[in-house]
Amino acid sequence: MSPYCNSSAYHNSSPHQAVMKRECFTKLNHTLQTDGFAFVHGLGIQGSLCNDALKAAKSFLHDADESVRRSCLTKDRARRGYSPASTENFASLIGEEGPNDVVKKYRVGPESRGGDPTNGMSTLYQANAWPAKEVWSNEIASFFRSTTEEYFEKICIAAVCILNAICDGLIDENPDLAKSISALANSSITEATERGEPQSHTSILTLLGYQVGSRHKKGHKAYMRPLIAAHTDVGMITVLLFNNGKCCTLQRASNAASTNTEDQEWIDVNLPQRDSAEEDPVFVVNVGDCLSELSRGVLRSTLHRVVPRSCSNTSSDDDDVSRTSLALFCGLEPTAQLVLSSIGESMTYEEWRRKRIQRSADILKQNRQIS
Repeated sequence: MSPYCNSSAYHNSSPHQAVMKRECFTKLNHTLQTDGFAFVHGLGIQGSLCNDALKAAKSFLHDADESVRRSCLTKDRARRGYSPASTENFASLIGEEGPNDVVKKYRVGPESRGGDPTNGMSTLYQANAWPAKEVWSNEIASFFRSTTEEYFEKICIAAVCILNAICDGLIDENPDLAKSISALANSSITEATERGEPQSHTSILTLLGYQVGSRHKKGHKAYMRPLIAAHTDVGMITVLLFNNGKCCTLQRASNAASTNTEDQEWIDVNLPQRDSAEEDPVFVVNVGDCLSELSRGVLRSTLHRVVPRSCSNTSSDDDDVSRTSLALFCGLEPTAQLVLSSIGESMTYEEWRRKRIQRSADILKQNRQIS
């Protein structure tokens, strides 16, 4: 993995800002093209907030009673609220079938368009489902909500900085991409961030909780099956914060040009050891399908999965074993106009997203008919 990318020039002014920006986007895009994942710091998010966000996520996903989590069940679990372990399958995102993902998930997202209180514009804008105070300590519930909301706000701003750096790098290296990438760089989410106004976006923050289970146990029929199946992310980019839990490993496919999971060689993504005292935390970034299409394949959407890691002589309750992660899946405003090809094909972000998910569903249906 290449050295860490310092993105501080994208949210702080300095005498050497232009030079620092070039160094950032050159290193960032090179790493994404070669490794699929990049380590980024200098995002302006305090280490103390990251510590609190991980603590809040752990309190909900690992420490709370199941009744607390189930008070956050919704009809649309893919976008809001709690999704219990073994109820979703990320393999479907690339049109494949497989064992359900063994990870607890909780999702929050924007409830309205920027500062506009009007709801109902899109299914990507929905009310969030917070734990009921009747089933959880009022103090813990308040800490969980306020911390998660603050982290969501900050990481969305940070994601725009990363996205701008990627766009600068793409245009610098491939001037013919200027039309499609400039449209992205000038989207309402970027403009609002620069003005310090509420963003209009559809990003979703997903809290993920992994722990030791049957797939860690030798002799079990599911031993060492992936905890999250191989998949690519649907949106623009994903920005990941993580603790040092030992029970699982993030892996990427060696052949980024193929979504065939059967013949892949899988490479461990060696995440840096997180230091809770660090004031400039490191985040993991990967490219999603939409940005890959906008770049016409210059940046590949990263095929990845999460697999169990053997944890001998440990309990699933040990703090250094269970893994807690916060993944921001960066999405644009539903009406954002995307230019998707050299011939100028255009559609809204919501239209693109709907077609992308339908394409995977069609592939899955075809595969079922063949088998």
